[in-house]
Amino acid sequence: MWISINDPDIFAFSELSRTFQDVTIEVDARREDGPRDNAFGVACRVSREHQYMFHISGNGFYRILLNQAEGEAIFLVE
Repeated sequence: MWISINDPDIFAFSELSRTFQDVTIEVDARREDGPRDNAFGVACRVSREHQYMFHISGNGFYRILLNQAEGEAIFLVE
């Protein structure tokens, strides 16, 4: 699957509507232009209550977190 976004104010999501027990996710992404104060990533186990997220910022930093519906984010990696 390829997702290409050329608008700086757009979020794109894709879902398979299927459940898997064990997965490996690979993503190739690159910043081609624009400001470095951005992020891209992958969300897993998405529900109304929470989602696990892996973000990479445009300047190369990353974070893994549990984002909860109440707006509280729990960072899983320092």
